[in-house]
Amino acid sequence: MRDFAPWLPVLGAGLAFLCLLAGLRAGRRRRLVENLPTSKTTGVFIGLVELKGTAEVDAPLTSFLAECRCTHYQWSVEEQWERSVTETYTDDEGNTKTRTRTESGWTTVANGGETIPFYLQDDCGV
Repeated sequence: MRDFAPWLPVLGAGLAFLCLLAGLRAGRRRRLVENLPTSKTTGVFIGLVELKGTAEVDAPLTSFLAECRCTHYQWSVEEQWERSVTETYTDDEGNTKTRTRTESGWTTVANGGETIPFYLQDDCGV
């Protein structure tokens, strides 16, 4: 561990610099999205745009769990599990020892979702 100790400050500074760059990039992206002007559906251009309106469909979906009318839904059912594991091992002196440890985690039991195309209704039309 002594051989690695002089490199800890360098490693920490490098990690801090990477976190700073990631934060600056996320802030720049947030400002870009916040400053997008809202367009009408009749004047949408290629690129990033913001639209406001109501999603219109002939036959809306019914969400699986909440049973609400929608155009898109996604669901996931997960279960948390925990188990005890008993291990037998031999130490450096040749003695046989037993230890118990607890493992835990999450398992996805089922998931799904559905999406349908929709038209956006605003004050200029569909």
